[in-house]
Order: sequence, then structure tokens, then C-alpha cells
Amino acid sequence: QERERLLMEIHDGVGSQLISGMLLAKKEGLQKQTVLDMIQGCIDDVRVIIDCISMAERANALEIFSKLIDRLRPRLQGIGITLHDHSEVRFAEQGDISDVQCLHASRIIQECITNAIKHATCQQIDVFIRQYRDHLLIFVWDDGGGVGDMDLQNLGRGLKNMRKRTRLLGGRIKFQNYRGGFSVMLRFRNRPTEGEIATIQAA
Repeated sequence: QERERLLMEIHDGVGSQLISGMLLAKKEGLQKQTVLDMIQGCIDDVRVIIDCISMAERANALEIFSKLIDRLRPRLQGIGITLHDHSEVRFAEQGDISDVQCLHASRIIQECITNAIKHATCQQIDVFIRQYRDHLLIFVWDDGGGVGDMDLQNLGRGLKNMRKRTRLLGGRIKFQNYRGGFSVMLRFRNRPTEGEIATIQAA
């Protein structure tokens, strides 16, 4: 079942982006940078999928998330944004997560950073990741001034996608203004049972 979800991720994510990029490339007068950005997005998605599928049985998820952040950091520096990685393992024998959990969590981190770039006039993004024995906590904050109450109530597409992925993880996610900026906090259990996921999704 998890492998089927990964195949769907490739089809719906990378596949649709490649098709869109091909159609955009055929349009006259299209800016070169637009096509390059689309291609770069596809490359990023493929790398995330490969990293997650290639996980060892007890891979350290922090290493995979740190690789993602390291790839994004130079690009953000080029537009004047500093990206900090504050990852930490709280126990020597931390629990492992599945490849699908890794993929959904990576996508949420990507979405947090993309939203900060698109919608906030930020200069700094901090990513805090804590891996515990039985769960993983991800906290992403930007100094872009936060959002209005109505924007929080009427979630945009990016935040809705994060909420959808969180349900698939069987986790919890919270969006809020924090310290003059905007934050996203995600928490989910390592390899939850189908019953645990169903209970959370029904809540």
C-alpha cells in the first residue's frame, strides 16, 4: 500500500509538473526563467522521492531532511533569505519512520519554505526538527510578519495540502503567527497503526 502511494506521488507530482512544463515550453513569448523554475521544481521532487525510497530500514530521518534543506539553502541565499537548520536527535535510539512518512514530511517542509518565499517578505527561515523515540516534531518559522486572521481561517492551497498530508501521516499540524512571523508545527508518531491514523483522521 505504501509503495502504491509512492507511485501515485510520482505520477501526480513529478508527472503533472513535467507535462505542465512541456506545455509551457511550447508557448511563444514565455520567459525562460519560468520554464527553468518548473524544471528545477521537478528535479527537487525527484531528489526527495529518491532520498525517501532509498532509506535504510532504520535510517535517520534527520539526515534526509537536512539534505533537503542543504539543497535549498544556496537558492534562498541568492534571493536574500537565510535558511537555518536546527535538527536534533533527543534520544540515542530514536525510532525510525517509513519511506512514505519521510516523503510526506519532506513535502510539508518544502511547502513551508515555498509559502514563506511566495507570501512573506521574510529574510530568515528557521527549521527545527526533533526526533524522539516514538514521534517526530517539525517546526518551521519565518520572520515575514505573519498573516491576518481571515487568511488563517481561509487556508490557501499550500496550507490545505499540508493539512491533507498531515492526515495521511496520522499526525497533527498547527498554523499560527509567532514572534513577528508565521510558524507551522507538525507532530506525528513513528509508523502509526492504521487504527491510530483512522482515529486521528476522524477527529
